[in-house]
Amino acid sequence: MTPAEELRAAEAKVRETASKATPGPWVADGLEISGEVTDPDADMYARWVAESLDDNDPDHGCDNAAWIALASPALAEPLAGLLKSAGNDLSGAEAAAAKLTHLGEGFDPVEFCDEPASVRRALDVARAINGSTR
Repeated sequence: MTPAEELRAAEAKVRETASKATPGPWVADGLEISGEVTDPDADMYARWVAESLDDNDPDHGCDNAAWIALASPALAEPLAGLLKSAGNDLSGAEAAAAKLTHLGEGFDPVEFCDEPASVRRALDVARAINGSTR
């Protein structure tokens, strides 16, 4: 899988996973995480997303809940957009690097990107999402 394909795979995974989850934003209230419900007559269980529990350290459970709420589906579209932009930038760079390789010069395609440091960070995020360490 090329780096651009890694970015596209992560983008797709973020969008697909978020589309199946309770809509965001999510809010942490102590150990409990609640999502957005558009039905005003829905009971509290319709909003409930999860609960974080750490028997050894209750404060840690609250910190976990806050982190989970931060990573709600509301974050999915901006994150997927970032991955898509980096993938588009890198795709063109990979094509340019491939042409130069045929001339006997090998270059890292990321170096051809408009924002190499941003693309490298996006690749770090994509690899964490995809569960790869490449």
